[in-house]
Amino acid sequence: MNIKLRLGCYLVAVLAQVAVPATMIWGRERTLAVGSVYKFRTQPVDPYDAFRGRYVSLRIEESHAPLAAGNEIERGRKYMP
Repeated sequence: MNIKLRLGCYLVAVLAQVAVPATMIWGRERTLAVGSVYKFRTQPVDPYDAFRGRYVSLRIEESHAPLAAGNEIERGRKYMP
């Protein structure tokens, strides 16, 4: 196999392995920088389940958040202010 082809394949693999985590990190950081904060009253429950073991479940009192006037959100679409 040609050395240039091997080097090219290696560089493509390295770039792909760096690009995937970098885009995931960038997406999370963008959400933290641009996203809105919503606070809900929660009640922690610490149940035990035979299949899942010990876990923490949160019971949220309200199941919706107020929407600013004039904004509409359609099901399945991402909302970007």
